[in-house]
Amino acid sequence: MKQILCLLFITFQFSVVAQVEMKYNANSKNLPTWVQLMYSDNPDEGAVINAYTNYYKNHELIKNKYTQYYKRWLRGISRFSNAKPTLKTSK
Repeated sequence: MKQILCLLFITFQFSVVAQVEMKYNANSKNLPTWVQLMYSDNPDEGAVINAYTNYYKNHELIKNKYTQYYKRWLRGISRFSNAKPTLKTSK
């Protein structure tokens, strides 16, 4: 019985850790402005969305870890914010 409880306890510990989303390296100086704004401590939703939109007006949208995190970030803030995101899917 103790072995089963110990095994369950260990299993639950791994599932809790697996749910934590880790931010990517935002300390790099060559990241676009919208990425730096998004990774700041208290990001302004409107500023990040505008910077993202303006950046991809002049650059080709290539999916990467930052654009994927941006989508998850938008979904997360949509639960409590009135910011209106403009998702750009192709050029």
